[in-house]
Amino acid sequence: MSTIITFAGKTPRVLASFVAPGCFVIGDVVLKPGSSVWFGSIIRGDTAPCEIGEGTAVLEHCYVENAIVGDNTMLSHGAIAHKCTIGSRVLVGIGARIINGAEIGDDCLIGAGALITPGTKIPPGSVVIDKGRIVRSVTEQDVSYIRLSIEEVQQKATEIERALMSAKRSGE
Repeated sequence: MSTIITFAGKTPRVLASFVAPGCFVIGDVVLKPGSSVWFGSIIRGDTAPCEIGEGTAVLEHCYVENAIVGDNTMLSHGAIAHKCTIGSRVLVGIGARIINGAEIGDDCLIGAGALITPGTKIPPGSVVIDKGRIVRSVTEQDVSYIRLSIEEVQQKATEIERALMSAKRSGE
């Protein structure tokens, strides 16, 4: 079971299609329709609002605090979004960290393990690795990969939600 916590008089608005068991959603948070939050993730809006866009997936063990994340974006396993802004149609790789005032434009690919440092602004359509190093612009192949990856996760969220509901009905 996920845990939805009112904090400082703010209760999360959960319009998401799927919030997995073991997640914590705390304070001034909006999970927009079609978004999904996967097992073990924490989303906090305790000192500023936090918003997860439509169709956006926050995969297992992510930490999102006081961040704004656009539509149809994917935060891969273990990613951290701390007091930052991430655009729409962005794929944030496994274990990437985007922190303190960093801004990621739309249609970006942030590599696994990347560190986007405080105040860094990544322009739309960038491929980023390492410590915020832009290596090139996204290609049509990258854009297609991002779109297909997000669609696949959205479909999987629907399937897992059904499986969880079925298990609950059968008493498993």
